[in-house]
Amino acid sequence: MPKAPLDLSLPTVRLAGYWIRLSDGRIKCQLCQRACTLRSNQQGMCRNRVRKDDQLYVITYGNLSILELKPIENTPFYHFYPGSLSLAVGSWFCNLACIWCQNHEITRSDPPMNQDDIFYVGKKALMRQAKIKGATGILFSYNEPSVSLFEYSRDVIPLAKKEGLYTGYVTNGYFSLDALEELVELGLDAVHVDLKGCAPKINPYMGGKMEVIWAFLRKAWDLDLHIEISTLVIPEITDSPRCITDIARRVSRELDASIPLHVLKYYPFFRAELFGVTAVPSDEIILRQAALAREYLNYVYVGNIEQRTIYDDTRCPRCDAIVIQRNKITVTKNFLTRDHSCPNCGEKIPITGNITARDQSFLYSIAISDHASREDEYWVMKTRSPKRNLVDSKKEEQHS
Repeated sequence: MPKAPLDLSLPTVRLAGYWIRLSDGRIKCQLCQRACTLRSNQQGMCRNRVRKDDQLYVITYGNLSILELKPIENTPFYHFYPGSLSLAVGSWFCNLACIWCQNHEITRSDPPMNQDDIFYVGKKALMRQAKIKGATGILFSYNEPSVSLFEYSRDVIPLAKKEGLYTGYVTNGYFSLDALEELVELGLDAVHVDLKGCAPKINPYMGGKMEVIWAFLRKAWDLDLHIEISTLVIPEITDSPRCITDIARRVSRELDASIPLHVLKYYPFFRAELFGVTAVPSDEIILRQAALAREYLNYVYVGNIEQRTIYDDTRCPRCDAIVIQRNKITVTKNFLTRDHSCPNCGEKIPITGNITARDQSFLYSIAISDHASREDEYWVMKTRSPKRNLVDSKKEEQHS
């Protein structure tokens, strides 16, 4: 049951997509694999979809929790427009329930439902922000975008295409394959999928089924999307050599060995302490896991560790030459030829889009100045203040 009455006059409330009426009077949402069935005034598990009378509404259309300009590598995407800046947006709640979620402040928070609390950004206003801030593309991220921002992204993606901006989803892969296909038809360019671990051990910790995510990955590959994958190394849960080997082998066999895999170090957040999942893996374990994955995959990277490693750079799988050099998440040198081939042996490296190498000192000065002004290049806004709503023209924002 929503905490507040549904106000259909708000720009963040729109008719939802992907649902049917059942013979017993309930409405069945078909946007994600939860397939919630709702009676009047009930909310889905994602909290973003509410039934009112005989209709299903989404209450998070442009209803943002965060709007941030950041390097694409921070996602992490390493083979998709390397070195570019992306305007990343997030909304509220999620359709999984990972006990260690690092974004739990928004993924476990109900969406605001009244005018005084929402931060609304219209679709054309989002385009303007991307231009003003010098973004190369737009990412839907942070919480699960499929259940919160699907209708919004369905409108944003074609506009982004017209403006020459790329678009990507950072997703748990737990949503409808038909909905994914629609987004691709509209112009979605890439997905980064958080592959939680290995079944059956991981399933109860995330509140879902891993096979659903594997089916999503296969569909994304069939649709010719740019795909990158992350997996979190969690002590006693996903840190076994068998788990990372199974993941890498399966990606290679069911998808392709050229898909980048990001092996991330775990830190306990949210309810991790309550469930006793508080141990942090050593950097040596992360590097060992990456080495195991590298036996099956051409491009393996590590994240969330302090030291610089050989897994920061993109290396040619044939001759092992460094073809893109990074300082952590900053592309500092690009050695690839114009057609993205290794200059040493000619091997074609699967890179989508242009590569932007940046001077490290330039990036550092921007990062420091971020704390002083919202007008700086690395710009982040987290708010629930209605005074900062970025609305489009009245004509543009008319909705049923």
